[in-house]
Amino acid sequence: MRVVEHPGKPFHHGIGWFRRPGPGPQEWVEHFGAGAGSWNVMRLYPDRDLGIVVMANSTTSCDFDPVFPLLTKATWS
Repeated sequence: MRVVEHPGKPFHHGIGWFRRPGPGPQEWVEHFGAGAGSWNVMRLYPDRDLGIVVMANSTTSCDFDPVFPLLTKATWS
């Protein structure tokens, strides 16, 4: 599901998961969703056995990119 089947802009698409085009390999895949009054992104880091979900009470995207590096450095048990 994480293999890019359809290269594109602004995202490369696997089966349900996205990778952002960039100069080098990316360590995560992600999926976005929205509904009536909510917005979310789920990012999986397969090599770390880690998945993180960010949810918001909004119908538009928020600037979530700075949050993920902080959360990946946290101690998870």
